[in-house]
Amino acid sequence: MCDGAIRPWQASCREGADALRSSSPALKLRVRSALRAVRRQLSPWSVEQGLGYAVARRAADHEDFLSGGGVLLYLAEENEVPTGLLLCRAASCRLPLFLPAFVDGEWAAVQWQPGAPLRRGKFGLWEPRFGGSSLSHVGRLVAYVPAVAWSSTGVRLGRGSGAYDRLLARLREKVTVLVIALAYEFQRVPFLPDEQWDVRVDKIVTERRVVVCREGVV
Repeated sequence: MCDGAIRPWQASCREGADALRSSSPALKLRVRSALRAVRRQLSPWSVEQGLGYAVARRAADHEDFLSGGGVLLYLAEENEVPTGLLLCRAASCRLPLFLPAFVDGEWAAVQWQPGAPLRRGKFGLWEPRFGGSSLSHVGRLVAYVPAVAWSSTGVRLGRGSGAYDRLLARLREKVTVLVIALAYEFQRVPFLPDEQWDVRVDKIVTERRVVVCREGVV
């Protein structure tokens, strides 16, 4: 795979974490840049049939997937963990499926069916061209989000737009949300700072395990 790039980065991260703890923007920038570069080195096979598939399979087979009245997913890019397997399972189980979308100046979860029209939305995310954003029939939403980096405390680092933090904060005002990050083991870092607007994830699914970040999660 890309072990040659991962090992130096992990060592560097361990050595520099303490020095950078007082500078959240600097640490986030460094981690995001380094791990996006490593992720870009993954081969298509590794993403679709290797590491990425292993993460998606573990998530699809876990009891959390069917534990809510709906599922929020994303359409993967830049070697993020692929979600095709989860999309198909949601459809086959007739589970309401939602994607993030920027609607009327706010982030929302818009219902979508695989194969329905999509468009490039804010920050380049694929979002439904049509669809309702009502969650009144859901009650409890299981939200799967991508990650550039993660820590065992539930801090997730994304691309830097803050889209998911704003979306998840709004969703939690309406329904109960279980937030699960789909990530690779090499993206784990010993320390990630979080700001007051960051939304921590409840669990993290990797190719090796399911990490529970908060005890007593719904």
